[in-house]
Amino acid sequence: MNKPINRNILWCEFFVELLYIYGVRNVSISPGSRNTPLTFAFANQKKIKKYVIVDERSSGFFALGLAKKSKSPVAVVTTSGTAAAELYPSIIEAYNQRIPLIICTADRPFYLRATGANQTINQENIYKNHIRGFFDPGLPIISRTSFKKLHDSVSRILAKGLEANRGPVHFNLPFEKPFEPSVFTDMVDSELLNFKPIKPSLKKNLHKTGFTEVNYAKNKIYSSKRILILIGPNNFSSRLNKLIIKLAENLNAALFTDGLSGLRLLKVGNNIWNCSALAKANNFIQKLDSNLIIQFGDAPTSSSCQNFFENSSSFKIIINEYGDLKDPSRTANKILKIEPEKFCRLLLKGMDKKKINADIKWLNSLIKLNARAEEIKRRVLENAGAFFEGNILSELFTFSEPANIMLSNSLTVRDVDSFLTPCNKNINIYFNRGASGIDGIISTAAGIASRSQKHSFLVIGDLAFHHDTNGLLVLRNNNIPLNIILLNNGGGAIFDLLPVADEKINFKKYFSTPTNLSFKKVAQAYDINYISADDGNDLSRILENLIHGTTNVIEVKINSKKSLAVRRRYWNSVTQMAEKSLNVDPGK
Repeated sequence: MNKPINRNILWCEFFVELLYIYGVRNVSISPGSRNTPLTFAFANQKKIKKYVIVDERSSGFFALGLAKKSKSPVAVVTTSGTAAAELYPSIIEAYNQRIPLIICTADRPFYLRATGANQTINQENIYKNHIRGFFDPGLPIISRTSFKKLHDSVSRILAKGLEANRGPVHFNLPFEKPFEPSVFTDMVDSELLNFKPIKPSLKKNLHKTGFTEVNYAKNKIYSSKRILILIGPNNFSSRLNKLIIKLAENLNAALFTDGLSGLRLLKVGNNIWNCSALAKANNFIQKLDSNLIIQFGDAPTSSSCQNFFENSSSFKIIINEYGDLKDPSRTANKILKIEPEKFCRLLLKGMDKKKINADIKWLNSLIKLNARAEEIKRRVLENAGAFFEGNILSELFTFSEPANIMLSNSLTVRDVDSFLTPCNKNINIYFNRGASGIDGIISTAAGIASRSQKHSFLVIGDLAFHHDTNGLLVLRNNNIPLNIILLNNGGGAIFDLLPVADEKINFKKYFSTPTNLSFKKVAQAYDINYISADDGNDLSRILENLIHGTTNVIEVKINSKKSLAVRRRYWNSVTQMAEKSLNVDPGK
């Protein structure tokens, strides 16, 4: 029996069903005309949660945060033209962090390109430098052969982006009018309507057995007395963190933990959490260089730790599941392509402790220096005042409730790396350090918060907040609770730390660029609760009185000049202490 259908709708329903069986459970949709068939198809798939977000750039970053939190692929749908281009910043971030976004852009038919047709650009592989796979099936053709081709091609791209080479993939889907399901274009056999996608049998790429990689590392470990495990920014599981701690203890290795690592939060004996300050000492490498560095996670946040890595004479091994080079200095000697958890398990299982000849005196020197640096930090923070960024962050991370904390780029992540002390709290740390932009930060945090039952916080500067006020609309329209701690330091205070601050130029006009906005009015425009932190309404009291399930903007006004002086006082004090100590006790 033949039945009337709209070919665009049928085509998209098959496509969406295929995404579903590959694990897509959430989609972020921006309204448009050309993507009408995709919108109807997702709307009709009851097992996929829909988020409708007006701004495409915000939509992409929201999906990014959602995928980070859910650890599953998230689809993004836009119409044609510049709407597709608005997704690019979030795709770049997803690419660099290997986050599986499924980008679905609607398009005009190919024959309308370069004809002056409205809302038509060349979308052919538009994101080619930052995706893991691309497919454009052409205009829908309703036949068993065309459906099978769509099935096989989409499956191939999804398998690549979800497993073999994890990251964003792009499907560009052109359509001719009519788009609406009530307008029929074809009569098809009912048998074709029952042609459904086949559920795949995905097997995770285990990168061989791992024994070759582990044996290589063991040989280097047995011949090294001073072993340093460098933990860069990461989203490791608590299970992996425990394995790394056990490995460090078995090897008597030092742990250099980045502020954007969950390991920084854990109080363990060989955690050298003040590494970024200590590494500023001129004689640090000379006196306390290691023989072997094993790096997990991304390159360090701080330039001092990056410089240490670059100038160290150690043999340097990077552990990365996909074999990615996370070393801007390009001095790493070996990248072991293996899952970090698998590497740790196999290494711990096959380790011969009798062959480990660690320099305990070297490790104790680092532990002692770290303790002295911590005492300096404590005194500096005590005298810095409640509204210094380091104290604000300390207050947040010691908050009584388990939490998700999203950290904005620029100065915030650097202050976390400098001042965050282990607190043994159950906190999930999130960040957009793939490309380290300040765009889309609120929207990313909204995506994270949308999937959590915990208190969710975002720490953000005033410029980054201004960049993504559309993210406030996402929070309001979707009833997503998020506590935004807005550190208003009057513009780009990060530039105060750079050499350009000493040049003869109108620094305020060209670099710090204060917005002079009333953020209270901005929050009120989106019907979001605004709280001002001041001496009579300090942050600790505000945090304790927060109502779970609400969205709040908590503005803290910062004196950037005073904060700069505090940072320099801390760094200079630690540097002087370290240089003096190392000249007396070189740790040999």
